[in-house]
Amino acid sequence: NGADAGKPDEIIEGDLSKIPANGDAVPLIITIYEAGLRGQTFDQVPNAKAELFDNETGEMLATFPLAKLDAGSTSALFAVIKRDGAGWKIENASQGFAGKEIGDFFALFGF
Repeated sequence: NGADAGKPDEIIEGDLSKIPANGDAVPLIITIYEAGLRGQTFDQVPNAKAELFDNETGEMLATFPLAKLDAGSTSALFAVIKRDGAGWKIENASQGFAGKEIGDFFALFGF
């Protein structure tokens, strides 16, 4: 919402060391707030993209232009961070969904 040119609109930071030992995956979900009410989809925003960085190294781990999702997508499973032994690995999913909002994903994952 109104970010400076070239800078992200929103940034979310996380610390994987705080995930309990029985947590084995972190799905990264992106939604358009009240997409249905606003009549908005990701393909209407040609420069929108999702990026995942390692905060310690600055390395980009995954990126995906949201406008390339299926037409009509209002949400996306961008990536999944999965436990891999003592570390973590990134799976770039980049799958769009039409008509889904954040509550739909909470229900999908049992919350």
